[in-house]
Amino acid sequence: MQNRQRHDFKETFLHGMENALFATQSMPITKVKMLNKILAIAVGAVLSFNANAGYTQYNITGPMTGHFIQNDEDQSIAYFDLRVPVKNYPREEPFALSLWPTFVEGSTNLTDASTYFGYGGPTNFKVYSNFAGDQFTNFGITFARVDGGKFSYTASYDSSIFGCYDTCDFERFSGTHSGLITVGTVRPDLASQLDQMGGHFEGINHIIPTFIPANEVPEPSSIALLALGAAGMLRLTRKQKNKAV
Repeated sequence: MQNRQRHDFKETFLHGMENALFATQSMPITKVKMLNKILAIAVGAVLSFNANAGYTQYNITGPMTGHFIQNDEDQSIAYFDLRVPVKNYPREEPFALSLWPTFVEGSTNLTDASTYFGYGGPTNFKVYSNFAGDQFTNFGITFARVDGGKFSYTASYDSSIFGCYDTCDFERFSGTHSGLITVGTVRPDLASQLDQMGGHFEGINHIIPTFIPANEVPEPSSIALLALGAAGMLRLTRKQKNKAV
């Protein structure tokens, strides 16, 4: 639930509390005690709910792994921790780029953000990394809604990585990955840490995403409805033409 919705819910809840307390003035004492217990449980649940709200974590599944955290207030990226497999890397064992906010011996940070969803969806973002001076990477990931209210991702990377292949030098690698994301749970200690840092991991660029409604990918069910509607219009047009003839 977004912060705006939580605020409206809180206001409605408090208004209901006021009405309930006013109603107790004409109740028998036994019913008042029972109502007080119910209200105490409800207040505890609401306070607990608000304490754990404010961020949404999305977990990335194969071939990439990792997660990122959004600030629910403005859908900006509050934290990211990604593993990006590099295709055709000349080693026997798989190699993956590790991307997370870091600012020692170079940096890894956000450079752009956009969203196809007004609320309740993942934010597209881009990252540039020159961490440790042995790799220079441009990375970007975008999201689309798929059937069942889930989301898919398409990620691309273009990286120059130093290594000793035939000779010791930088070599360029690029590729794309796609898969699904799921909503996860933000660790309480990390949420508390983000709160203390003002809602974003220390040093990370706070970029409010640009809203791009025209690019939102409709769900397959919506596409099917549009197709049925178009077919119906076509049949109606043909009938009208036949009558005119």
